[in-house]
Amino acid sequence: MGSIGDWENLRTGNGEVDFTGYSSTGFLGSWEHDLGGERSLRAILRIHRDFDVPRTDRLIAGFGQAQSSNAEFEFKVQENTGYTLVYEDQDAGSFADSLQARFFLRNYVEERQIRTTGSNNRRLESDDIRGMGFGVDLKKDLGAGHRLTYGLDFDRDDVDSDRTDTNLVTSAQTAQPGSFANNAHYASAGIFAQDEIRDVAGFDVTLGARYSYFDFSFNQINSTPGGGPEVDGDFDAFTASLQAARSLSSSLRVIGTVAQGFRAPHLDDLARNATIFGGTELANPDLDPETSLSGEIALEYTANPWRASLAIYHSTLSDYIGRVLTDVGNPGTTGDETYLRENVGTVEFVGVEAEVRRSLGDDSPFSVGGGIAWARGRQYDDTINPATGNADFDDVPARRIPPLNGHVSLYYDAVEEDPTVSWGELAIVMADAQDDLHPEDLTDPRIDPDGTPGWATVNVDLGGPLGANGPASTWSLGVHNVLDQDYRVHGSGVDAPGINLVAGLRWSF
Repeated sequence: MGSIGDWENLRTGNGEVDFTGYSSTGFLGSWEHDLGGERSLRAILRIHRDFDVPRTDRLIAGFGQAQSSNAEFEFKVQENTGYTLVYEDQDAGSFADSLQARFFLRNYVEERQIRTTGSNNRRLESDDIRGMGFGVDLKKDLGAGHRLTYGLDFDRDDVDSDRTDTNLVTSAQTAQPGSFANNAHYASAGIFAQDEIRDVAGFDVTLGARYSYFDFSFNQINSTPGGGPEVDGDFDAFTASLQAARSLSSSLRVIGTVAQGFRAPHLDDLARNATIFGGTELANPDLDPETSLSGEIALEYTANPWRASLAIYHSTLSDYIGRVLTDVGNPGTTGDETYLRENVGTVEFVGVEAEVRRSLGDDSPFSVGGGIAWARGRQYDDTINPATGNADFDDVPARRIPPLNGHVSLYYDAVEEDPTVSWGELAIVMADAQDDLHPEDLTDPRIDPDGTPGWATVNVDLGGPLGANGPASTWSLGVHNVLDQDYRVHGSGVDAPGINLVAGLRWSF
């Protein structure tokens, strides 16, 4: 299966947006061989390339900017290649009812052409990331309504990063350190288990546990292309989760979940100096991992003609990896600041999500429904800014929190056999204004410092079977943003598309 794409500049409800077009090619191939005895071997090849992708937020002047941050910023090539070999056995023996083992190789190549506005220096940067790994998943039924899933995984990446600067006046070329530190390596491994047990004193219970280990090394970043002495380190953690569900009646079910989370700093955090929306973000090899503790309680209701759900959640993220400002750049503009990645305290999130749907009759193909989501986040960091004498990021809104948002829809699900149109939806999608901004949101050129205005848009989608293959082959057609509204999703670097047509065909034989 292959694809070729040539994406012209985006057209929003307010007209065409420069620096948004690019081209792409892709290929996905799979071969499977039956080994007999419920065993199989599958080989998968995937290749995807994007060409001349512009960095829109750096090439278009944003909020607080008199001019764009860059005169040039293109991802000349982004090539993602992967090779995967999958072995499956549905009768693995006494230790497992089923087994899946995977081995993969991957390669990611990215080439960037960058020039700061007003500069005669053009940077040609390239990153070459080679990865490999494997994983094994096993499942074992230990009795009626009791299933154990367990396994292990391993992953390693090696990175080569180069940069050449060219003076456009003299044509002189100079080798510079790449965006990633020299000789960068990163590996992760883990073992896990999940135990699903039905009807434990009336509860359905799912227990999960994982041990994770991460290891990294690279040459210390300095002004020379080869870098300095080797820097290395490792992280590890044991995390667990518990979910319990119980039917309160024939139509009402309650589900409670408590889960720990763990995210080790990756090479982007530890060993890469990056160009970001607000300027430059520097690597920090002394970062600590992020950890989280989350809880959720949910209700599900099903009783014709109604279906509904309600979920309330809370999550605490500790040692959050954010950034601290180290150089304000030109005080009269935004987008040229320098930041250092750092653990910046704790972030707490709380939210509510609800969905409801009602059929318009026992034999009617139509139903109406809607949903709403609300979230709030706060950052707590008592670090004192020596320039102000204040804890500037203590008890402030978290970054890029979405506003209150939701949708209402009229659905169509065909009840007759072999329909030409089997489904359809007329939807109004909307979001409230968001002006509860983190201090860094106020200096983000992508976000209006007065807040992102609210918006609403109308979408129409429908589809059905294609030919005699039934559900295996389908067609779909959608008209999105029917009223050609000009709006921006909060935190996005570009306005949303105007009225647009989306068509799809899927053919299986």
